[in-house]
Amino acid sequence: MIKRLGILGGMGPAASAEFVTRLIKQTPATCDQEHMPFVLWNDPRIPDRSTSMRAGNDDPLPWLQAGISGLKAAGCDCVVIPCNSAHFWYDELCKLDIPIIHIVDSIADEGEDEGEKDEGEDEDEGEKGKDEKKKDEGEQGQDKQGGHTKRRPPRRSNPSVTACRGFAPSPVG
Repeated sequence: MIKRLGILGGMGPAASAEFVTRLIKQTPATCDQEHMPFVLWNDPRIPDRSTSMRAGNDDPLPWLQAGISGLKAAGCDCVVIPCNSAHFWYDELCKLDIPIIHIVDSIADEGEDEGEKDEGEDEDEGEKGKDEKKKDEGEQGQDKQGGHTKRRPPRRSNPSVTACRGFAPSPVG
């Protein structure tokens, strides 16, 4: 059970603020005291993750490690990282001996909980073959009215839901 959540943020600051807003809105609390205690480590000086990945360097890693160490020192027992690209260093960050909710795992867990099916799961093999042939030929599928079929938009990550599930309010002691 999570007692105090650490949020490694600042990549960018608006994304961190959005995460905090979602965390608060998605916490099943009936009063202020039932909300999850959290600490936001918001450091926008962390070097750009995408640039570092392209350049093949680990410039952000010491900054990310320092943030997680600061969250540990603040009494956090679990960390979330709202930045997708920071997860490139997930394995190295896990060596700091604090649970980190992986953004991809949180999406998978949410999908399992909702009983969501992957696209195409209900199609029979013949239909799958037709769709693949259309893709190979560069055609788009059409619905019965002759319009183009619409693909479901990609799911947005939601580690705040995962974090909320791991929290139960307890008295200060």
